[in-house]
Amino acid sequence: MIVLSFEYAWGSLAFWVPRAAEEINMHTWSLLSTLTPFPLDGLSGIALGTLLSIVPVGLIAWYPSRILLGIDREPSLTTAAIVPAAALLFAAFATWIFRRGLHHYGRTGSSRYLDYGHRR
Repeated sequence: MIVLSFEYAWGSLAFWVPRAAEEINMHTWSLLSTLTPFPLDGLSGIALGTLLSIVPVGLIAWYPSRILLGIDREPSLTTAAIVPAAALLFAAFATWIFRRGLHHYGRTGSSRYLDYGHRR
């Protein structure tokens, strides 16, 4: 759900800037698939916070594997609930940004297919 929400949120940029964002999901997918296998141990707090929130690669593999392996602390219901709760938050954010984009598109339409907006 985290990966899908991340992709939907970035793909929703196409409602506002269709020409600039039409291939953004290819790059965000590449970012996720490149960074997900790396362990995040030893990163600074800012880098770790970024990779757990803005670019949630840490929530895809690193943090769940730490919970399953019992690294740092004993697995508890609270630590096990962090990833599903984050997934729900990311899904809520993706839904919100998608609906805002859809509303914007409904109001303004797209200049993508007009004579002056079509790519040549």
